[in-house]
Amino acid sequence: MAPRVHSRLPRNAGVSTYVVAFPKTQDAVTNPELWNEQWEKFYRMRNYPSPIQFVRGYGGIRNPNARLDFFFFSDLLDSTRQLHGHVMLFLRDQDFVDHFAAQWIEKDPQERKRHALTALANICGSTDNLNNARGYCPEILSMDNLALKDDGRGFLRLMDIVQDTDISKHATHEVLTYSPQWDTFLANWKTSKHTEFDQLCCAEVVGLRFKLLCWVTMYTMWSSMGMPFPKINVVKERYPKGNEAAGQQLRDIERIERCTIEQELKPTLGKKAAEARARDYEREHRKMLSERRVACGRCARLEPDGGPRHKRCERCWTKQERDISYCSRECQLADWRSGRHKVICGKPMDLQAAQIYAAMTRPRVNEIPPEDITEDDADDLAFIYETLLRNNFKGTSVERPVPTV
Repeated sequence: MAPRVHSRLPRNAGVSTYVVAFPKTQDAVTNPELWNEQWEKFYRMRNYPSPIQFVRGYGGIRNPNARLDFFFFSDLLDSTRQLHGHVMLFLRDQDFVDHFAAQWIEKDPQERKRHALTALANICGSTDNLNNARGYCPEILSMDNLALKDDGRGFLRLMDIVQDTDISKHATHEVLTYSPQWDTFLANWKTSKHTEFDQLCCAEVVGLRFKLLCWVTMYTMWSSMGMPFPKINVVKERYPKGNEAAGQQLRDIERIERCTIEQELKPTLGKKAAEARARDYEREHRKMLSERRVACGRCARLEPDGGPRHKRCERCWTKQERDISYCSRECQLADWRSGRHKVICGKPMDLQAAQIYAAMTRPRVNEIPPEDITEDDADDLAFIYETLLRNNFKGTSVERPVPTV
């Protein structure tokens, strides 16, 4: 799906039009085959966007209600380290890796594609950030590389990438991306000066890129073994109301998307039908956003539907417009007494502060347990997943819910 820039787009749209022209998040769930076909076409664009264009484009669509604050990046880095740790439970077991690789190579190419597509569609259908991040990985996340060519060894190389990447001490934008183009870009980026906003956008783009690769590794393995997918919890962010400039920028971004969709559908559907479909996309997208829930800043427990709301730290909210909320007084006190929240409470955050904050670990009872696992069991995810994994290889049937693709 090639992006089209035309007269109805805002003048300052710039390279952010590449991002809004990505295949839509909702299509990953409703029509994954078409969604993937659109991504494959996008990958084959003659003038495919460069890393610097993606970073600048990300700045064009980043939520304007969020102040210049590195808190989202710190949370992204923290959750990616947690996710990477869960994936490594298996990838550090060489017997498992060898056994899985042999099974993967023996599968029919179309079966490998089905597993890879099921994984990608479920991941990218959960949130715009992960869907957009597929655009940052054209050489890795094409179906030819993951499943169809070279007996699927492209996915095995992805497993090696995730296994060989150490983000325990370094941020995701400080390690190799295993893409010559991106690695060259980051090497040049480090030797030149940038605004704080550009630094933030670059850190978040590269962080989202690696997080997506971790999810794809996990979900594709799980699909191939017939195991239930861990849940991707998408956290809701709350911002102060009344910012007219930010509100206008959000409306401009929505208009860019609507115009792009209309332009693409007009030749086949006609003007009225194309406009109606664009409005449907907008409604579906807003519905997806409305289903997000606030997470506790200590234990990551999500705010219950219709239940009591998490209470936010007033100092962070009033001084920095930063929403750090807690499910209970106990969690708030524990976060303070551990020294973790003291680092940032009511204070501005730069890139260095974000990395320090992310390095201060916390318990995450709601990180990625299957739906039938209790909170008490969640403390021992390593044992749970290892048991599921080994039982699967022994031939024990693991009930798996019907996937959404």
